[in-house]
Amino acid sequence: MIAPFFAEWYIDLDAGLRPIAGGEATTIAAIAAVAAVAGTSVAAYGSYQQGQAQAAAGKYNERVAANQAQAAREAAALEADRAHDKNRRLLASQRARIGASGITTEGSPLLVMMDSAEQAALDEATIRYRGSLGAAAATSEGVLQGFYGRQARRAGTIGAGASLLTGVSRAGASYASGQRTTTAPVTDYGGEGGSR
Repeated sequence: MIAPFFAEWYIDLDAGLRPIAGGEATTIAAIAAVAAVAGTSVAAYGSYQQGQAQAAAGKYNERVAANQAQAAREAAALEADRAHDKNRRLLASQRARIGASGITTEGSPLLVMMDSAEQAALDEATIRYRGSLGAAAATSEGVLQGFYGRQARRAGTIGAGASLLTGVSRAGASYASGQRTTTAPVTDYGGEGGSR
């Protein structure tokens, strides 16, 4: 009594699945392939956009570093100009004191004034050099940030391409797999005269 019930259930199940086993399996495989391609496209676009965003950040950082380099140069020039004015006033004050004391500018007073002028020039050169080092460091950082941005753009584009290729390959494999799994409907249900 149980055997006929299961045989009937199997016949009903097979009758319900028969359209899927025929033509609808191809449709389901095609839908799955399209969904895979759509998902892959979204992933590829995300990878591309991430690369673009990182490239934009790199370009921005490059501009910031260029501005910092320019600011370092300008600050050094301003500081060197202030030092020059201070040293010029100091040398003028030394000459005035030497002149007011009645000492000639020969010998030791001349050596003192020459040493002061030399030290002033060295101070100004040191200030300008520190400024150029700061500008060079900022410029190098800007070049590096620009490089990182360009590399991120390339990586995003390559990642998007790789995602597309992988996704299309998987979708094709999924579609082909769906095509292979379609089978002919079962016609022998193990009833009289048949075997399973």
